[in-house]
Amino acid sequence: MEQEQKEAAAVENKVSMTNAQALKTVEVVEDAMDKVWHSLKRPLSPIKNEHDLKRRTQLLDAMLDRIGEDEEHPLAFVCSSLGQLIEEFETEEFPINESSPAATLSFLMEQHGLKQKDLEHILPQSNLSAFLKGKRTLTPAQIVKLGDQFGVSPIVFLPKKDE
Repeated sequence: MEQEQKEAAAVENKVSMTNAQALKTVEVVEDAMDKVWHSLKRPLSPIKNEHDLKRRTQLLDAMLDRIGEDEEHPLAFVCSSLGQLIEEFETEEFPINESSPAATLSFLMEQHGLKQKDLEHILPQSNLSAFLKGKRTLTPAQIVKLGDQFGVSPIVFLPKKDE
């Protein structure tokens, strides 16, 4: 009987130690989670300025370099959330104004160092001049040729609905 009591006491002692170890493990895990959350809390808060944007973009790039396209990776959700924050800030702070087809063509001509006469193989200079002044539209064939000339989608030369 005494032997059984000793064995029971030893088992109870082991269970107590196991419970104590489990509690200690839980405390360690909770501390680690607090540290991880603290380090993620700032990157997942709204972006306030361009400095924040730069830091978050660098963080997202580093994370994507590490996890790649693994959508099952534990940090994939963080990457997705961070990407959404970046997109929201950029959309708000750097809106893209759609250019008119004439403004787009004018910009492309300037970027490529071209004059109106350089595009005569696509449309006569007088027609190009009228188009750039908003007094003429382009034919479908001219639109396609301009897209090819500049390596862009022809859609950028289509008139907008309100034009």
